[in-house]
Amino acid sequence: SKTVSFALVYGMGVESLASRLGIAVAAAQDVMDSFMKRFPPVQRFMHECVEETRQTGYTFSICGRRRFLPEIASPNRWERSGAERKATNHPVQGSAADVMRMAMLKLDSFNLDTAYGIDMLLQVHDELVFDVPKKHQKIAEEAIREGMEHSLPRDLPVPLTVSGGFARSWDLAK
Repeated sequence: SKTVSFALVYGMGVESLASRLGIAVAAAQDVMDSFMKRFPPVQRFMHECVEETRQTGYTFSICGRRRFLPEIASPNRWERSGAERKATNHPVQGSAADVMRMAMLKLDSFNLDTAYGIDMLLQVHDELVFDVPKKHQKIAEEAIREGMEHSLPRDLPVPLTVSGGFARSWDLAK
């Protein structure tokens, strides 16, 4: 289901999904159809994203960033279908980027670096890597969780949850 979910978010076609899952194209189509039947809000969301973009020429992220997609009205099928994929992808991926940006700004406002020597080092997709003195791990864990789970001006209907770990390297902390 994770592969199918990502396939939908990234606009992967049935052929690509079949290849990723190592199954026939017809079986991949059945998997996608079953997924959409089981989760009708996903199909409705995707349809609404495309229709709104057709009407306005752009799509929005959760924080209001626009992505202009004039090719959604293209007579060229390949250009149009590419824009349709982008119209469903941007609200999801763009919003994830918004959440991370807002989390980094909120965490910066906590002044963890000057108060406790806790330094934000790196962002990797939906993860942040910090250098944390051992004696301040508890403070870091609480502050980072608060900053990331409540990064937006108001909480989402579905809570954002954060997990973390401490180790000598990012790979070991996962």
